[in-house]
Amino acid sequence: GVILGTDGRPDAPGYGARTDTFVIVVADVPAEGPMIVTLIAVPRDLFIHVPCEPGYPPGETPMNRVNAAWYRGGFDCVRETVKLNFGLDVDQPVALLDMADVTDFVDTMGGIALTPEQDYGDECWDEPMFWAQDETYQMSGRETLCYVRGRNSYGGDIDRGRRAIEIMKAAAAQWPA
Repeated sequence: GVILGTDGRPDAPGYGARTDTFVIVVADVPAEGPMIVTLIAVPRDLFIHVPCEPGYPPGETPMNRVNAAWYRGGFDCVRETVKLNFGLDVDQPVALLDMADVTDFVDTMGGIALTPEQDYGDECWDEPMFWAQDETYQMSGRETLCYVRGRNSYGGDIDRGRRAIEIMKAAAAQWPA
C-alpha cells in the first residue's frame, strides 16, 4: 500500500492536490512469526516515470516528480507509478491525509510520544521549535505537523521522509491496532 500526505487545507480549496509525503508500505507475512512492515519514504521531488502524465507521444513514458502521480490520476496512477519505477505492486491505499487530518488524528489520540533519532529544529507559526535526539516529547497534532513538514534541514526531502517514518513508527507503537 501507500500512505500519501497532501498539504491540502480547508481554507484553500483545490490546494494540495500533489502529495508532499509519499510512503510505500510493504507488509511481509511469514509462515511463522510476526508480520514485518517496511516503510519506504520517496522524496516528493524525485523525478521518475509517471505513466498517467498527459502530453507525451505514444510509446514514450512521461516523466514528472513523484508527487504528481496522485494529481494526475488518483490511486490508479500511484499504483502504476510505483509498479513501473520500483517493481512493487501496491494493492491499496493505506491513507490519504491532509494537514487537518494529521493534527485531528494526533489530538484525538491524546498526542504522540516521539523520541527523535536526530536533533531537529525549525520555525513553525513564527515560533522556534527544537527536538533533541534521544529525548522523548509528548507532541500535539500541531507540533507533529511542524516536525513532519519542516524544511529546515540539510537533508531536504530525504530528511523530511525520515521524520514522517519516525512519526508513523511512534504512532504504531503507541496505538497498536
